[in-house]
Amino acid sequence: MYDLVKLSTILNNSQVRVIEEHLERNFKRYGTWQKSFPELSHAPYKYISPDLSPLKLTMEKETKRNIWKCQVIVSLHKFYYHISANNPFCDGDWINYLRFRLQDAAPTIGELSAQIGIDLTKFAVQEYEIGLNLNVTNDPKIYVDKIQKINNTTAQWNKRDKRDKMLDDPINYEYEKTTVKGDKTRIVFKIYDKTHQEKKEHRRKIPNIVRIELVRRRCEGVLLADLLDPKRQETDLRVFVQGFLKAKFDYTINEKGLKAGQIANIREMLDNGEESFNNKTASMDKDRRRARNKFVFDWNKGVYKNNTAIHSETEKEFKMLVLNELRGCVPYGMYEKATR
Repeated sequence: MYDLVKLSTILNNSQVRVIEEHLERNFKRYGTWQKSFPELSHAPYKYISPDLSPLKLTMEKETKRNIWKCQVIVSLHKFYYHISANNPFCDGDWINYLRFRLQDAAPTIGELSAQIGIDLTKFAVQEYEIGLNLNVTNDPKIYVDKIQKINNTTAQWNKRDKRDKMLDDPINYEYEKTTVKGDKTRIVFKIYDKTHQEKKEHRRKIPNIVRIELVRRRCEGVLLADLLDPKRQETDLRVFVQGFLKAKFDYTINEKGLKAGQIANIREMLDNGEESFNNKTASMDKDRRRARNKFVFDWNKGVYKNNTAIHSETEKEFKMLVLNELRGCVPYGMYEKATR
């Protein structure tokens, strides 16, 4: 479930020495330490690791206070499979397309802390991700393309033109959608074609997988230890699951016997819900209010039940897979609370 986490803390000189020793011993084959500006005594140290490494660690010294600012960016999901060297599916590789259960997070953090040389649970969390991999039957792009709203928010394409060009991809392939991201946005939902990403970014062929994620940004007063608290996990799971279970996909309407205005009202009701429909009605003139109120009355009586949205097999499969995969990734009690 948990994947990328961005952490920060303040360190003293002795803590920095311990971390450097551990990284040299445990991560030497993946990268080396270097000073960004060797001629300066207060130069920031950065741990340079391979592009595919799930660990990015930076320590920068503030000479006036004689402290070090430390930031850690790590994929817990990838690190879990890196240390699972006996797992026949990964052989110690950096991967995150297999299952990573919620209960796997604590031992993974413990092992990562041991290898870095400091207790990461005391680090402040800046951002973190929760995600699931859905093994779909069709081309993953179909599912991403058809989803229109997540958690009642429009899902927009994320274009990765620069990255695709670097990978010699002649096609401007759009494979990821997210809800709106802004400077003050704290929650972002993502859905993307994991199969395409693995092929283009890692030259790796995997089954048809759609990945869905909840990203919590701009966290304040949250420690990594807090992410292991069952109450917080229940809250995160509920937001994550309900957002995708209520996702809106492309749909069709049986238009037989309907006028253009009725079709428009049905689409508005299905897209935005009755409360939004009524709020918009309140600002209209008397005749339009009367017509729309009659539509709502007929809607609630079931007059349009034979004309309402016909959900595709794609949407039905997607939401079934969300529930099935969640059931395999969290304790049963949490599953029950998250799906109520």
